[in-house]
Amino acid sequence: VFGAGVATNQNLALILETTGHSSASSLGVALFALTSAISRVAVGILSEKYDAYFTRFHWMTASSFLAMMGQFLVCLMDLTGIMAGTCLMGLSFGSFYTVQVPLMNEMYGNLEFGKMMGAQVSCQAPAALIIVCHLLPVVYRNAAGSRDLCEGAGCFQTSFLVLTVLNAVGLAAAVALQVRNSDSLPLTRLNEAKSSKGLSS
Repeated sequence: VFGAGVATNQNLALILETTGHSSASSLGVALFALTSAISRVAVGILSEKYDAYFTRFHWMTASSFLAMMGQFLVCLMDLTGIMAGTCLMGLSFGSFYTVQVPLMNEMYGNLEFGKMMGAQVSCQAPAALIIVCHLLPVVYRNAAGSRDLCEGAGCFQTSFLVLTVLNAVGLAAAVALQVRNSDSLPLTRLNEAKSSKGLSS
């Protein structure tokens, strides 16, 4: 979610330029920032108010789904698809950012929270680095061939198809996490295991 979202936002001007809509780059960046900000506030409020019906695991799954669909829409490589995809990625980016910290706390409490949270956050940097510095440039250069400037859908389309697949894997992981923790949280299971072990001894 983070790596692909950052990569898209940072390369939005070039993406729009290759499709002949360079003048819309400022609008795209503004849309990403606006939807990200709105989703942070909205999800923060709604996840607290309706937690009994729609847990933070559901929000995590919804965020992953929005990220996948956002990348897919950008694959269409027309102005409507790019802008719609940018909006969805902004919503995903903001909601994921809002949900991840309280969800991690609910799952593990204070048990190794710093290490787990640090590991989760640190994974975002290499993901963004690989996407921005390797995937996008390689596809762009191959599509450009001998030209200095690439034009057309092929400049970024393959990259965003790959990112769609990667986000689909993330969605599958989010669904698995939601199902695994539907009845109890890891901290609860750990405490129960400790209690059972204490009783047996």
